[in-house]
Amino acid sequence: MFDTPFFQDNIWSNLLKFNLTTLTSRGWLPWMLIVALVLASAVWCLRKQLRTSPAYFNLFENNTYKFHKHNKSDWGALAALSGALILTAWYMFTTENSFFENFDLMALGTMRSLKTGLIPNFDFARITPLAFWNLSTLYAITHNMYLIKAFVFIQLLLAVAAAYYFFDNIPTARRLSFLAVFLLTPTMLLTSKVVFPDREIIILLMLSLICIRRFSRSSSLKWLGGFLFFMNFAIYTKETCILFYFGPLAASLLYNIWNEKITPRSFLHPMDSIRQMPLEFLMGLSMFLYAIVYFLLQMPNAQNIYLQTNFHPWQELLFYYKFELAVLLVALGIAVERLRRNYNTAANPMFRSGLVVGGFCVAVTIIFILQTAPNSPHLAGKTYYLLLPLLFSLAYIFRHVRSRLTLLVLSAALLLYSAVEDYKARQGEIGVYYREVAEFMAQQLPKGKEKKDISFLFVIDKPQAEDDIDKWVIEAWSSAYYYYLEDYHIVFKSDKHIPRTLQDLLKLRIFRPIIYFPIIPQEKPAPGDWVIINKNNQLPKTLEIKKQLPDKPLFENKLFEVYHA
Repeated sequence: MFDTPFFQDNIWSNLLKFNLTTLTSRGWLPWMLIVALVLASAVWCLRKQLRTSPAYFNLFENNTYKFHKHNKSDWGALAALSGALILTAWYMFTTENSFFENFDLMALGTMRSLKTGLIPNFDFARITPLAFWNLSTLYAITHNMYLIKAFVFIQLLLAVAAAYYFFDNIPTARRLSFLAVFLLTPTMLLTSKVVFPDREIIILLMLSLICIRRFSRSSSLKWLGGFLFFMNFAIYTKETCILFYFGPLAASLLYNIWNEKITPRSFLHPMDSIRQMPLEFLMGLSMFLYAIVYFLLQMPNAQNIYLQTNFHPWQELLFYYKFELAVLLVALGIAVERLRRNYNTAANPMFRSGLVVGGFCVAVTIIFILQTAPNSPHLAGKTYYLLLPLLFSLAYIFRHVRSRLTLLVLSAALLLYSAVEDYKARQGEIGVYYREVAEFMAQQLPKGKEKKDISFLFVIDKPQAEDDIDKWVIEAWSSAYYYYLEDYHIVFKSDKHIPRTLQDLLKLRIFRPIIYFPIIPQEKPAPGDWVIINKNNQLPKTLEIKKQLPDKPLFENKLFEVYHA
């Protein structure tokens, strides 16, 4: 039941409508045009310095490695990567394949997007106007979860291909092994069934780095333009990318300070400093332009709804992100040791160890400044906020650890930990149980001419640590029901109060047309109500309600019991 057709009706009109929603909403497009114009003007003014500066001829290692068909190690590593991709595909397609799969897919925003396209985040909560532009196009074509997951898997393949091409300075067998390990880490694997922009970010980052490497070897401004384009695309797709790009910039500035290219006198002649470091200036200008709109629109952290719903003390975050932090610290240790040995002869570390510094900047900001934890239901413990630190740390380790035995032991340890965490996550998938309850309820609804009659659902869900999160869960379940059963009139009754945030959204008319069933407060079930109880809910008031219900539920699965009052 709840089968969705492979393709939507009126695809061409949907494509136009959905993408117009993305392009014209919230006035973000003029700002993007201003950014493009300012950066293009800066490149034109600095074109001579950019083409002739010797500082940019040695930003990357020159050695490259190709796949050798006669090398058994290369073939073995390729088999490992293929196995990792197959396991990822299995994990994606064997979990629940409906919008009941997880809370992020059940969310009000997702249901609205299925009908009208995505409205870009360019407001007080998030500054990510380019996030999900491709998802608007996808939703215009299909709502079928198998096709949506196929799209996500294609994104993953493109990310792997781009990473394989960029990290060609790592010997082929090591490179393929590193990508296999990376794919199977819980940081990466557990994002595979949610339509987040993080796979797209990896593609954009890799493309930007490929372009700047081409520029450093050819001094061609077209490659510099490609770098700035993909860099800004990544930044405006997800805010944390600006933290990552700050790493290479900071590494280069520190290098120039060490070599006395930047001195106190440089601040008296800023134009001379810009001409000496035009690439650093362009990167800094991109970040400055983003910072302008960020600080104009963003609320303080203490008032930011998005940050507050994912807030935890940093001491607890160290436990959340222990795996990613351990790998990052190993990479930083190797980088420091290499710097100690070669500090007087080392080339500009901007895009060498600077990429690990970028990961360090992301991790420090997420943990100690924003204090963002994956503790809300739509994140469900996923640690993908530190995906970039993990990616570049693993790459650095596999590039610079000389001992094959050490790498083998490290890989085995990482995979063992990942296997345990991935298995726990797979066992903890609960979307199928939500869908089973929805299918049972659909069978109880009146058919034929009377199918618009009202049915009542009394929802008693698992108590959460955060009351607002519990309310949000109820809203999400209601919106998923509305998507599949919109021909009916179902009222959700809950012992929780109606969320104030939902009422505020209604006043703003953000969610028109209506994309959820109404939710009304009610402490106890009335005669005729359907009562859905989470088996993990053993609160005293829940047990008291169960005494008023029939001895046996009319339906139950591993997570829920359904009674008819």
